[in-house]
Amino acid sequence: MLRVLPYFSEPKSLQSIAAGLPVGQRQLERVFKQAMGITAKQYQRILRVNKTVQYLRCNPSANLIAVAYQFGYSDQAHMTREFKSFTHYTPSYYIRA
Repeated sequence: MLRVLPYFSEPKSLQSIAAGLPVGQRQLERVFKQAMGITAKQYQRILRVNKTVQYLRCNPSANLIAVAYQFGYSDQAHMTREFKSFTHYTPSYYIRA
C-alpha cells in the first residue's frame, strides 16, 4: 500500500489511478479501505485540504478563488465546504486567525 500512496497526492480520479496499476478500480478501493481504514476518496480529500491549509498559512493574502482552482476545487464554495468539514473553520476565518 505504501507504494501506491504517492499516486493519490495529485487530484486524479480513482479510475485513472487504477489504470496505472495492476488492479481494477473497485479492487483498489477495497484494498485501500482495508489497509488505511478510510476510503481512497476520503484520503484524497484530506490531502487536498492539508495542501490548501499549508498554502494559506504561507500565503495569507492569496485570492481564495484562485486558491480553489489551484487545488482542484470546482469553485470557492466547494473549497469552503470541504475546508470547513475538516478544519471547522472557513478559509477566510483561518487566514485571519
